[in-house]
Amino acid sequence: MAGGRRIIELERRLKEQNEQLKVANEVMRKDLEAAARAQMSLLPSDLPQIKGMEFAVRFIPSSFVSGDIYNVFRLDEKHIGLYQLDVSGHGVAAAFLSISLYQRLSHDLKPHGLLKIPLEEPPYYKINSPGKVISLLEREYNMMLEQQGHYFTMIYAVFNVETGDFRFCRAGHTLPLLIHEDGTCLELKGGGPPVGLGLFEELHEEQYLRLSPGDQLVVYSDGLSEARGERGIYGDKRIKDFFRRHHRTPLDEALGLLIEEIKRFQGKEEFADDASILAFRWSGPRGN
Repeated sequence: MAGGRRIIELERRLKEQNEQLKVANEVMRKDLEAAARAQMSLLPSDLPQIKGMEFAVRFIPSSFVSGDIYNVFRLDEKHIGLYQLDVSGHGVAAAFLSISLYQRLSHDLKPHGLLKIPLEEPPYYKINSPGKVISLLEREYNMMLEQQGHYFTMIYAVFNVETGDFRFCRAGHTLPLLIHEDGTCLELKGGGPPVGLGLFEELHEEQYLRLSPGDQLVVYSDGLSEARGERGIYGDKRIKDFFRRHHRTPLDEALGLLIEEIKRFQGKEEFADDASILAFRWSGPRGN
């Protein structure tokens, strides 16, 4: 009898623990969904409408929330700013850090702004260079990143829509791609280490090139290139080959085709890591 009562009591406790675990999981699920909604609300719902410019993006979190984030915005009538960053790890901790960085990367004109700062003489503002922006982020976030055990990779760029001048700084991020109108696809090498490793900010060199009419720029996080299937990882080479084949395809359609191709390669819909991709095509001054 005593043994039977102990078994009944153990079964009762196990049932209570299972119920508590279900409640805790449900609370966690709702918290993750709320965090995901908050993060998605930050992403640009409408990309800039600029004559001579074609934009496209895709954002695929690996779970409810992501460490990837991006933005495209006007800095003034001639310049657009764009960035993509990828916080190490994924899930809630990475997402909270990416949200903090998104808020810091506001392009509002402020005395201590990161992207633009006010001046006392016309045009009454100055656009910070990409190298300056990433160096400032290194100074501001280094201690916090070290304490939390995180770092992030990033590309920040400023593009002149009238001249085609493209200035960018790459901090440990996947190499951006330049696709010419004839389908030639080049990796833009160079750059410095990720932000948050405590390395010298002087290593964040700035790069410059001038686009020709019809050129495309593509930046993507390693969640795409490191997607894994039975044949190994998808890889940067396959992404380059894809854009060679689809260099005349409208960008939004091309990015959709790329995502579907990677899903087929890995044999499943879900990505193991957060993934995002941002691309634009420039038709030339005033769209000529």
